[in-house]
Amino acid sequence: MADIKVLVASRGRCKGAITRLKNSYSEESYTKMPVEKIKVKRQHLKEVYADYNSLCAQILAVDPQDNDDQADVEETYLDLLANFDLVLNSLQGGNAACSTSRIKLPNVVIPTFTEVKQHLAALKNLGEPIWDSIIVCIVLRKLDMLTSRAFKMERDNKSLPTVVELTEFLERRALALETNDNIPVQNTRPQRLVSHAVATPSASAACSYCPPATP
Repeated sequence: MADIKVLVASRGRCKGAITRLKNSYSEESYTKMPVEKIKVKRQHLKEVYADYNSLCAQILAVDPQDNDDQADVEETYLDLLANFDLVLNSLQGGNAACSTSRIKLPNVVIPTFTEVKQHLAALKNLGEPIWDSIIVCIVLRKLDMLTSRAFKMERDNKSLPTVVELTEFLERRALALETNDNIPVQNTRPQRLVSHAVATPSASAACSYCPPATP
């Protein structure tokens, strides 16, 4: 087994790499960065964090009293990974083109509910952990305002929302919308009444300023 000092030093380098990625991140600079470069940084972050967890396990096997700040490192990792994903989604959804005459807003690609379920299933198949708070936040941002508001009003705000809770809500809402679409809509608009009355001049009508016609 490796020397405990070597393991601790290697773990420190992993923490330093995560901290450097965190300090170098800013939404303004990353939105101007090529997508491929952001993907490389994201992959590097995942690999470094995996090494960090492996080193923590090895150190604990040698020194059960080791008390590293794993919770803080995990929180930093999750926040940074979520930021990378948000920037990538924004850049891949469309690029903004600005000019002095007009401003073209970026295209927003909103996935359907089926696509969201496919993404969740893909995460499970890949063995990626699903963090409810992050996924719920991302999915709610993709929903329209009425659906998002309905979910918040329906649930109990005493606890944090979960992916399962949000998925069940969306399934119920999708079923309700499909049911409403199948109901024929009757035209209840009242018909407009058209009057065919014709005004005829009165025989006794005469101009008060003109003399009567001489027979």
